[in-house]
Amino acid sequence: MRKLLFTIIMILPFMSCEETEVIQYFESGAISQKTNYVDGEEQGEEIYYYESGAIKTKTNFVDGVKQGEMIGYFESGQLKTEGVYKNGFPYSLLESYYENGQLKMSLVYVENGQLEMEELYDKNGQLEEASLFNKNGQLKVKVIYNGDGSETVTSYNYE
Repeated sequence: MRKLLFTIIMILPFMSCEETEVIQYFESGAISQKTNYVDGEEQGEEIYYYESGAIKTKTNFVDGVKQGEMIGYFESGQLKTEGVYKNGFPYSLLESYYENGQLKMSLVYVENGQLEMEELYDKNGQLEEASLFNKNGQLKVKVIYNGDGSETVTSYNYE
């Protein structure tokens, strides 16, 4: 990881709240990260950048907690990851993609970041593996899709 040369903090008074924008830079002088704070807590959009200036990720914060849409990009600008956070945890559908645009992974989360389902795909968009998890986060069923069209199903029992 590249060393950051310095951080600039700009303090903007707004009513009784203290708003701060923290901007961090790569050694080259390009912006690496912008984060907004209100009264010392992350608030609003946080953006990470590639050294080229392209956006790497955008995440939203409410009162210091990840909340809402999270989106990531390859340096080319192609979509890499998209998902939703609720109360600081991944929630609902989170998907990541190969740089060719094909779906790489699909995850379904329920409350408090509990993973419920996972699907993994190859670079051509073909489903390779699917897994279901129980409410304790333990693997319940795993299906591997073999190249010959057959499936290998494994079930797990926990007491």
